[in-house]
Amino acid sequence: MILNAAKGLMGIGSKISQFATGSTMGGMGAGMALPMGYFGGQFLGEEIIKPLASGVQKMGTGAKELRDQTLMQMDMEIAAKERHDRHDRIQKEISRHAASLAATSPHLYNQILAGRTLPQGAVVLGGTPRTDIMEQLAYGMATGQFNEQSSPEDDFLSTLGV
Repeated sequence: MILNAAKGLMGIGSKISQFATGSTMGGMGAGMALPMGYFGGQFLGEEIIKPLASGVQKMGTGAKELRDQTLMQMDMEIAAKERHDRHDRIQKEISRHAASLAATSPHLYNQILAGRTLPQGAVVLGGTPRTDIMEQLAYGMATGQFNEQSSPEDDFLSTLGV
């Protein structure tokens, strides 16, 4: 048993000496291992690590672009929602103003739907009502087109209390 252990130790020693002298690995000894390690590291750095690093940088840029695109999409959705809400609000105002006109002045309401002036108390029979004119009028009322603008003289007189 001691003899086998001695042979094993001698085998390890001979392998170390073979590596140092270059009799293994096709004649490459310790003297060639350092330059090969350097040039192999240079190859690894130039050909493998740099492209990977640039890909990671591009991924970072892509994440920023994705975030920007997501924010822009959210802004567009918010703007669309605001437009939709404004449209709904105006439609409700149009309906409210048309109903208000029909309730307060039915003769004027009938004239607008007839598209012409009518004698007092006239009843329209047949024909297609001019809803387009009524919608234009109600839209103008809803958006404030028919509100009276105060003139500078009116402002001055209101400050005097007249």
